[in-house]
Amino acid sequence: MYADLVIRGGTYVLGDGVQQEGVGIAVQGDRVVAICRHDELPDARRVIDATGRVVVPGLIDTHVHTRAPGYEYKEDFERCSAAAAAGGITTIFAMFSVIPPIVSAEACRHLVAYGQAHSLVNFCIYGLITSTNGAELPKMVAEGVVSLKVLMGYKYEPNMQAVTCPSDGLLLDAMRVTAESNVPVCAHAENDEILQHRRQALVAAGRRDPMCHLEARPSIAEAEAISRLVVFTRHVGGRLHILHLSGRQGLDTVCRARGDGVRVTAETCPHYLLLTNDEHVARYGTVAKCNPPIRHLTDQNALWEGVRFGGIDVIGTDHAPHTDAEKMAEHPFDDMWAASPGFAGVETSIPLLLTEVNKGRLSLARFVECCSTSAARIFGLYPDRGVLRPGGAADITVLDLHREWTIDRRTLHSKNTISPFDGWTVRGKPTQTIVNGTVAYEDGEVLGRPGDGRFVRASH
Repeated sequence: MYADLVIRGGTYVLGDGVQQEGVGIAVQGDRVVAICRHDELPDARRVIDATGRVVVPGLIDTHVHTRAPGYEYKEDFERCSAAAAAGGITTIFAMFSVIPPIVSAEACRHLVAYGQAHSLVNFCIYGLITSTNGAELPKMVAEGVVSLKVLMGYKYEPNMQAVTCPSDGLLLDAMRVTAESNVPVCAHAENDEILQHRRQALVAAGRRDPMCHLEARPSIAEAEAISRLVVFTRHVGGRLHILHLSGRQGLDTVCRARGDGVRVTAETCPHYLLLTNDEHVARYGTVAKCNPPIRHLTDQNALWEGVRFGGIDVIGTDHAPHTDAEKMAEHPFDDMWAASPGFAGVETSIPLLLTEVNKGRLSLARFVECCSTSAARIFGLYPDRGVLRPGGAADITVLDLHREWTIDRRTLHSKNTISPFDGWTVRGKPTQTIVNGTVAYEDGEVLGRPGDGRFVRASH
């Protein structure tokens, strides 16, 4: 056998708790064809020496706002996917917030065609549950969406009425549809009524400082929304996945539901694991604004426990770029209400988490579980992705755990790169990102081209 690509040397974390030394990987086309001892590896057109490095299944970002098509002034698919490749990510899950929004089978096909023309990495897509698209939900499932998402917490936001959460009755109907298809419902879980009540009171009091954002979106709003969704999920016998879990109360609710046999999983994000309101939001102001908000150290500590011991399954980024003007970067302490929520994250997530691996806060095996294997299992990509195995997809990430460097937004690949992590020193960096058997990124250079990425259809 003569392979297209061989990786030899290094440590191999294959997924599912398997770690090996003294082996290598052979790739033919877009498939892994062998994982074997060095003396059994075939000759190849290209050999990567991973000595001193770690080889893992292609990393998956479950929460990416590509902004395109439709909002290219914020981000575009080419730059977003280039940033993903530079960040070690081989598959992104593209959110619904594009034009047209992903609320129908036709919109699904439109986004898939657009992504296939523009993406450098593989991608999946989310559909959205609204008040008016119940008849489209089975059709979107048939198009291969990874999930149908319900967007709570934005009912009163300007220009968001078309994509906000339906009434509880319509939501329950939608969750019956997803349960029949075994497709997880993903949720931005915050209670709209609590948010509106708190915000009105704070605005009336003249509050615009950075601390008011957290006060307007308290942890109880997240926990209550999760509780309601858990009750619905238990009733219909479906699956529930909580996105960007931010607080201890919400995590407790998830863990209790699991203990009661409800099929609920959860995602958190690096900013909830590494930033706190009292220290970092106070320092960065509007730059660190996101929804749900960054909370307190007690919440952060609880989330780390969830990551380490399984209460949290996935770490995604909620990559959500905005312009500096939208983030009020020049005046970050003037008006928290006026700034857009979210920031770039798809390129910085893995180095930030590897820094915590180096500190001993997170094991390498658990890092792979949270950033690849669990996502593949939950969203219908396993075992083709999320693990390295003969016959599986040749999506592979090579990591240098020892490289120390400083995040500099001027070198990031997204169209808008504002981030509270700008200037942070990290230890750990992807050195090669291999997508469908082809090196898409290597040692600081993006090599992939628009159209190299493929749509990955979920199988539930």
